[in-house]
Amino acid sequence: MAVWWVVFALPLFCSVPEPVSRHRTTVSLSVITKGLQQLHRTLSRIRHYKELALFLLAFWIYNDGIGTIIKIATAYGDEIGIDHNQMLIALVLTQLIGFPCTLGFGLLARLLSAKQAILLGLAAYMIISIAGFFMIMLGTSTCWRLAWASFKAGRKR
Repeated sequence: MAVWWVVFALPLFCSVPEPVSRHRTTVSLSVITKGLQQLHRTLSRIRHYKELALFLLAFWIYNDGIGTIIKIATAYGDEIGIDHNQMLIALVLTQLIGFPCTLGFGLLARLLSAKQAILLGLAAYMIISIAGFFMIMLGTSTCWRLAWASFKAGRKR
């Protein structure tokens, strides 16, 4: 993770100049109270920007959900005996697949309405989850044989 942040932070560190400080401030109780007062002022002004407040709330819930899914998935994978390297590869692949899918979902939301795009995404998620359940219950090779047989039967019609 550290390598990821370093690689993507290097352009910022190399190309954005640091502003020159006019005076040095020592850390004291007054600096901390001024910072907390400024934070309070900012949070009290957020009431005037309802869209921003909703965005921050949605982002907080979304980000917490992603973190929970990652933690639960790794705990579950560890519990059923998946190797740590395989779990790391699965999490990285999820990120690599998720990014283009997010862009595609944004495009889909522009073509359809947002509600239709969400319903389509939920339907795809449901189909993938049900297929995954049957692949586990019946065995992967049995599922692919059944899918191929139903595909060939559909083409004959």
